[in-house]
Amino acid sequence: MAPSSTALVSFRIDAPVLVLLRELAEARGVTDSVLVEHLTIEESKRAKLIDDDDPRAAFKELSEEIVRYLDSRNGRFDEHVTLDVFNEIKKTRRLASLHASALKPPSRQVTAEQRRQFVHQRIGRLVKEHLGWESGDEVTLPRGSEALIRSYTRLHKK
Repeated sequence: MAPSSTALVSFRIDAPVLVLLRELAEARGVTDSVLVEHLTIEESKRAKLIDDDDPRAAFKELSEEIVRYLDSRNGRFDEHVTLDVFNEIKKTRRLASLHASALKPPSRQVTAEQRRQFVHQRIGRLVKEHLGWESGDEVTLPRGSEALIRSYTRLHKK
């Protein structure tokens, strides 16, 4: 398994700002940490620190498209929803393009495998958190599967 490309960060913010952060995260259907990442990427683009071709910007956009896809299904999911999302990414030209762009390592400190693992784990977590479901059993896809992922976690309603 490749080492993680994420970093644990701890910081203090004003308690009322934390309330706003959590409300905004809930409204966008993401976790607090994902919202902070998204806001940082948005501001980095505005400040021209990164451009629209940056893999982090592509991942942010892909995440937003996944949330829209999940919302469009009106709760019609089963325990294989994570696999369904990856299948939708594979078959939809725009999502496939964003996925390919998001998989590019944003720096030399991150390997292609670390980036793939980060993006795919984050998509799985996004699906779980957005639906408010719980993790179940791990499913390993058969060798030679044409899916974008090698395994996924079954999800179920709380």
